[in-house]
Amino acid sequence: MRWLIVCTLLFLCAPSKAQFSLMEGGNYSDVRHNNLLPGKRPVFGFFTGFSLQYYPFVKSDRLSVVNEFFYHLKGFRQDFKTDQFKHPLHYLAFPVLLNYDISSRLSVHTGCEFSLLITANSLNENKNRRNEVYRGYDFGWNAGTGFYLLPGRVMLFSRFHYGLLPQMDYYQFDELGNMTPIKDVKNINVMVGLKIILGDEKIFPFR
Repeated sequence: MRWLIVCTLLFLCAPSKAQFSLMEGGNYSDVRHNNLLPGKRPVFGFFTGFSLQYYPFVKSDRLSVVNEFFYHLKGFRQDFKTDQFKHPLHYLAFPVLLNYDISSRLSVHTGCEFSLLITANSLNENKNRRNEVYRGYDFGWNAGTGFYLLPGRVMLFSRFHYGLLPQMDYYQFDELGNMTPIKDVKNINVMVGLKIILGDEKIFPFR
């Protein structure tokens, strides 16, 4: 709950006037781990949401802040000889990014991302579910680039996300019953999508 409060405050602190965009796209999602997840494979997911962009820096018309809010399907799968398990992770994501316009068409961005986990259930090929112990939130670092296909209207962007917090807390048992903690399963994914910009005016809220 406290992460939801923090993310809400970040959006409330954004100016009431900002360039508004709709976001849609897909992602290539995986997890980093300590080699205790046999048969791990990446999966494809998607995201949808919106973003707010504004230019609060008086001495720079190229530097801006971007607040985003979107639904994001991440996860991974495990392939075994007799079965396959999918691990979909459904998040609400709240990135806060610093964007720099290299030119009128090309930009780069970086920043942090807070995410709240909505649901997480493992599903095998027989549609039987099993619960895993996932953390209810995530935090990570983002870096990416954007290119205007139509200046001021449609942007193609790509982004790399590197999760910094463990997402799964559980124990693996060996034949002797000894427990091995697995606490370094962390999200990692690449996003590619479009931003449809509703209004092409740059907003300078503090000038």
